[in-house]
Amino acid sequence: MCSLEASFCGLSLLDSVVVPRISSPAPPSEATLQARLVILPGTVQRMRGDLEQHMFGQCAKSLQAEIINVLTRTDQLRRYARSGVTFENVGPDHNVNDYGRDVILHNSSSAVSDGRDDRSRCCFCLEPYSTIHTAFEITACAHSVGKACLSTWLNSSSLNANTCPHCREELFERRARRPAAHPNDGELEQLDTRFWREIDRLWELAKSRDELGPEAATRFFRSVIAEINYTFFENDVSFCLEYVGGPRSTLNIQSGSWHN
Repeated sequence: MCSLEASFCGLSLLDSVVVPRISSPAPPSEATLQARLVILPGTVQRMRGDLEQHMFGQCAKSLQAEIINVLTRTDQLRRYARSGVTFENVGPDHNVNDYGRDVILHNSSSAVSDGRDDRSRCCFCLEPYSTIHTAFEITACAHSVGKACLSTWLNSSSLNANTCPHCREELFERRARRPAAHPNDGELEQLDTRFWREIDRLWELAKSRDELGPEAATRFFRSVIAEINYTFFENDVSFCLEYVGGPRSTLNIQSGSWHN
């Protein structure tokens, strides 16, 4: 006898037990069926409405979270950039030869012991002049500096890089300066694009509430903006969104501090 048959044999032991028969329920009457048909459409409609409301709420939360994340990251990058602003010169570099001439100077015993004698050594690197590190005499004031060091100085972004390092005699008009491009500028542009895209999506979602009344979309949009601003307030994110009555073109972004 196979194992399957043996299992059936085992079950056959229950044949000696009297099990009361359970009768099948009577089929519903035609009136009951008609009542169910009346109730069923309303039930389905409520379920559909509940599902749509749930999906609407989930979409709203997702868009709100994305907007908060984008502006929080933007705030972090802006703070980082402000903490270490660097500048770059506008226009071509200066040619050091336009402001003096090469001279041959040698280290002498008359030099001041602390190395400040411009005829003895370069005031930038404090190295004695040599055939490799030649001296350069500035025409405007006759002070001497290492030529390579002076060239670097005149083309640096320092605010007084247009002056003699010894006496601050002005050698030429200072070039204009501008903040140097920050390595995070590209990310900031991407964040700006993402922000407005999510705002547009949020407004489109808000407009789906028009069926609840002409002001429903505006009320919903304002409520989301208020929740975003409250999150910024709690987390000290230096942005505030101001909604003045429309989608993207009427949404202002203010930058400042919540806790003065």
